[in-house]
Amino acid sequence: MVTSSLITCPTVVNVYFTVTNSCGTDVASCSFTIYPAPVIAPYYDPNPLCSGFPYTLYSGVTPGCPGETYTYSWTGLGGFSAGYDPVHRPAVSVAWGISIPYNITVTNITAAALPGS
Repeated sequence: MVTSSLITCPTVVNVYFTVTNSCGTDVASCSFTIYPAPVIAPYYDPNPLCSGFPYTLYSGVTPGCPGETYTYSWTGLGGFSAGYDPVHRPAVSVAWGISIPYNITVTNITAAALPGS
């Protein structure tokens, strides 16, 4: 088992298999690369958000490894979608206590582009 506290950026893990029977012994191996997951902590600015003023949404991504590249996919009310980060939104007029839901998907394209990913 590899725990996140042992993972560097990235970590290559080699696995070795040895099989022995009455005919002899054979050894095989394989390796794979582990990338730590990024931390995503979305936030908005300004905070507090005031009705009638524009605002900006941020993914708050902290990369799992330095130099990683990500794609962003934001979705929200009324068919809103954006493929970049941060996202600037126009003035909003809402009643106090009303939430405006947004979803974000962040994809690590650095790790996805590597062979064996």
